[in-house]
Amino acid sequence: MVMVMGQGMDRWDLWWSYNAGVSGPEAWGGFNLQWKLCGIGKRQSPIDIIPEDLLYDSNLKRISLDKHKVQGVLKNTGHDLTVEIPSSTHDVTLSDGPLGYSYTVYKIVIHFGSKDTQGSEHRIEGKAFPAEVQIVAYNNDLYPNSTSAADAHAGLAILSLMIGLNESSMTNLGDIIESASSVQYKGESKSLVKFSVHDLLPDTHNYMTYEGSVTRPGCLEIVTWIIMNKPVYITPEQLGLLRQTVNTEKDSSVKSPLYDNYRPVQSVNRRAVRTNINFPQQKSTACDFKMEKSYTGNPQILEALNPIL
Repeated sequence: MVMVMGQGMDRWDLWWSYNAGVSGPEAWGGFNLQWKLCGIGKRQSPIDIIPEDLLYDSNLKRISLDKHKVQGVLKNTGHDLTVEIPSSTHDVTLSDGPLGYSYTVYKIVIHFGSKDTQGSEHRIEGKAFPAEVQIVAYNNDLYPNSTSAADAHAGLAILSLMIGLNESSMTNLGDIIESASSVQYKGESKSLVKFSVHDLLPDTHNYMTYEGSVTRPGCLEIVTWIIMNKPVYITPEQLGLLRQTVNTEKDSSVKSPLYDNYRPVQSVNRRAVRTNINFPQQKSTACDFKMEKSYTGNPQILEALNPIL
């Protein structure tokens, strides 16, 4: 049954969820005509990345991300923990890599699970990570702000970091995560000490990329995804701070945990998932016909993904 937003439904952000059931991901596409891509879209996200299916693309450049520090505000939105970067701060520009446009970073979204074996939206060969950090940027070449870009063609680029666990923290995410105790309830926010978005990235220039969608209603297919090839690491204690947050307000009589705020993986539907990781191709005598092409399948790519596996 399709429900169209009307009286009592004009605030869709108040009722959709990541939980199973009538408000969860499986139902998003049936409640609102504006969300139909959630149910019928062919370029949906997240996906399960299969190393043997990756395509090496020699045209992929290194990613460029500004290194200067910015002010941020950590917020509990009721769906996730989001770091908003006000437009009044110096722009952080994301460009190059697979991107044909320049993008401005405007928020960082944190997804995490109730167990160490779940939490990330993307998976690598069926494996989920306990958390995923998504650096979201809007196309500043085509659109004046994030609002205009959020439902427009080529509007967004999202740089995704898989989060692993280690006894010692190996990331600059620490200050952000440790502020989670100040935003335990929906609607709470906390100003952060200035930080460099660039310094959140793992020590690698390798990545995977594909064309997909946002992972919340209405699942618009406007995103270039870039998934870094190595995880960044936080401690179990830091993950525990994230898990203490709830998706309800402080005065609510029922407090529901914020964790497990990820959308299930979607079908790849024959999309190309490209990478800049290059390995010499095995020679084949099955066919002597030579063909020039910008990217090639590489079954040896699994070895290069060992750091993330």
